[in-house]
Amino acid sequence: MRTRMDRRQFFKASSLGLGTVGIIGYGIAPGQLLASTSPVRRSRYLINLQGFGGWDSSWHHSPVLVKDTAGLSGADLTNQFYGVVANATRFPDSQAIAFANGFVGPTFANYSSADLNNLLIWRGLVAEGSHSVGNHLIQNGHPSSYASSFSTIVADALARAPDYPRTLHYAQLTANTAAFDSGPGLMHGPGIPLNIPNASSWAALSAADPNDPVADPKLKALVDNTVNNLAGNVSGAQLNATRNLFQGDFLTGYTDASLLIGHNYATSSAFTATVATYHKAVVDDLTALLFSSASASALRDAIALMPGLPAAAANVEAFLVQTIGNLDSLVFAYALADFLITNDLSAVVDLPMSYGDYHDRNDADLIGVAVSLACLKTLLRKLQATPLPNGQSGSFFDATLVVVSTEFDRQVARTVNNPAFSNRPGTNHGSTSSVIMAGYGVNNGKIIGGRGTGPNGIYGGTGMPFLQPLPVDPATGEPNASGVLASQRAVLPTVLKIFGLSVPSQQQTEQVALPAVIKPGHSGT
Repeated sequence: MRTRMDRRQFFKASSLGLGTVGIIGYGIAPGQLLASTSPVRRSRYLINLQGFGGWDSSWHHSPVLVKDTAGLSGADLTNQFYGVVANATRFPDSQAIAFANGFVGPTFANYSSADLNNLLIWRGLVAEGSHSVGNHLIQNGHPSSYASSFSTIVADALARAPDYPRTLHYAQLTANTAAFDSGPGLMHGPGIPLNIPNASSWAALSAADPNDPVADPKLKALVDNTVNNLAGNVSGAQLNATRNLFQGDFLTGYTDASLLIGHNYATSSAFTATVATYHKAVVDDLTALLFSSASASALRDAIALMPGLPAAAANVEAFLVQTIGNLDSLVFAYALADFLITNDLSAVVDLPMSYGDYHDRNDADLIGVAVSLACLKTLLRKLQATPLPNGQSGSFFDATLVVVSTEFDRQVARTVNNPAFSNRPGTNHGSTSSVIMAGYGVNNGKIIGGRGTGPNGIYGGTGMPFLQPLPVDPATGEPNASGVLASQRAVLPTVLKIFGLSVPSQQQTEQVALPAVIKPGHSGT
């Protein structure tokens, strides 16, 4: 049975050097934590960014070059690569950016060499499913509804010594838990995440006066909503069990969340400055991409048919607002993830990428993904610039694993039949998926995996058709005809391996952690 720590006990514990962390919400008694905690506690974090739909990775982190199409017929070029039937040519080879053993696309033009060297790009994962299925396999490693997401497994592990529970230990910046396929993983360990979908929810969570009797009902309403949203991915019997658990131990389970009340984080200068930083980064990056980068001409050609295309750099922000809406709302999740992690309020944060699904309006989605990449770059730089807490050496980047994924890669073939978009083609469902990783335990500065190119292309000798996943050497990640085919299911065991965790027995498949992803010598323990 859990023992609740009241505020007086909590702050007494804080005065002993425990920091502002919620303790009893995870079933760990104060004496247990104090007895097992070393003077310097280990801080580790996970930021999981998930895109819905698919990226046209041929524009971004897995660009298809003209030379990659060598040997393809004219019909193949028309149908698979350029989309010339719609006069929407892709960027020329001169616009690709050299990185590690490959290239990235022109939307990475504002990433410095140091920024790129903080990334690992994992290409050519076998996509076993498209919408919904792809993300489920990446998050859970298994198609079954009983599987736990890697976020919930890691959150559970990080609530234990020598790590520790934080005030808001596991947060999902979405309206409901179904978005991240958290499943039954919500019903053990640190419990269900608190969903914070927007700025108003964040303000309500932290703004109430702790001495105001209205404060607890406000918090309870927020948590009630989180429990109710479990219905999206938990069966009726499981939902009732979960509801009974959290209604019985409601305030106990959310002692941590209640500690946020009264801090007014949402209106604090630190948080508003963080939002402003991401807002500015988006405008600055898109301005540079469209007007001063080496890729500007190619990118402007690609979006030439968009309404309101800016003729001058000064008009970029207005164009962005017209195209994708309020920028502060758009960057809110990135800014909040940054704030929760770098202030040690959370250990695990799930958030949806602001944009990503290429389809009917390929040009607008190109701009949207460029926005996502601008936010990712800003997040990684902030993690690098912020020292770790608890007297530890290094930065948050050294202790934070960042995972960026989408349901599948979209190919470059035009599949749109709607006449309204005849000159603004979408892309079809590809046969691969790709993941960007950075930070803790990652073999940063590498591109691993690959996709088949033209018959005479760099990997043409493998016998793999155009844009199909290639087998890779598990140790190096280089395409190798005698290697293994890694699928979307390999992401979960790889993430868990980085944290030194085993895959739950019911989630084990033939897919295992890919050593090439993990920094040499890293054990996660």
